[in-house]
Amino acid sequence: MDQIHSIYVFCQKQEKYEEWAKDWSKIKGVYTKIIPICDSAQQSARQCDEDSVVITGISSLDQIEPSFMYTQLFKEIILEIDFDEKKEINDLAEYAREKYAGNDKQLEIINEFAQEYQGNQAS
Repeated sequence: MDQIHSIYVFCQKQEKYEEWAKDWSKIKGVYTKIIPICDSAQQSARQCDEDSVVITGISSLDQIEPSFMYTQLFKEIILEIDFDEKKEINDLAEYAREKYAGNDKQLEIINEFAQEYQGNQAS
């Protein structure tokens, strides 16, 4: 697990997993809302970027380790991501509706979530 810097847990019952998460140093947080996870991941990526120190010069991209290059690309993507909350919630709800087709109880919950979710009130 040396390659993994941070783990973020997304769940419905935060209290249930917070105690469990304390046993794992790489778990940086337990979240029930997507915006706080994105914010935390972006902050962590920025911190990693600031903590990175180049020790030797590289004259060619061929000399860069692929894992390092992928990590840098991933951090750039996370830092530059443009998050359209309403669209993402609708996409998530549509995906969930497909997965729970025929399950009226779950579809009712999904529809309620899609109609009432307000990320700006997330804690």
